[in-house]
Amino acid sequence: SSDVCSSDLTSTNYEVDTIRPTVSSFTTTTSSGYYTIGQNIEITANTSENIQSGNNITVTLDTNDTVTLTAGSAGNEMTGTYTVGEGDNSTDLTISSFTVGTVKDTAGNAMTSNTLPDSIFAGKTIVIDTTPPTITKFTTTTTTGTYKIGDQITITAETSENIQSGNNITVTLD
Repeated sequence: SSDVCSSDLTSTNYEVDTIRPTVSSFTTTTSSGYYTIGQNIEITANTSENIQSGNNITVTLDTNDTVTLTAGSAGNEMTGTYTVGEGDNSTDLTISSFTVGTVKDTAGNAMTSNTLPDSIFAGKTIVIDTTPPTITKFTTTTTTGTYKIGDQITITAETSENIQSGNNITVTLD
């Protein structure tokens, strides 16, 4: 009698993921420029590896506003929208800090670091300006004298900050 032995051997390599995800950068699709009350700024947190859908962090901006960024699907991005509010001002919008809500990679490793990345809105200058300009003084180049109906007197209004071309005001003279 002969002994016949048959065996199918399969070799499988497993990789154990113990690395926690981190925020690698903050970006925005919003163009550089000036923004005021009611305008939106899109913010994206990019992570070092894919995370689970529904994960979130809350960022604090230098305007003291907070925005929750959420992963809409599995991947390496969490997004949110900052709507400029009354009293918000920043010469170059940035993120001051962030707190981790629930963020896990696809292996289940939780994000624990809230260290800000070096790259925050790279190459963008987003100015938040909700303070209306004020008139600081009136001047004239017209000489002092007596004028009649139809004579022109040029009056210049100086403002507390730059304003857009084409603006005008009505001045009532005594």
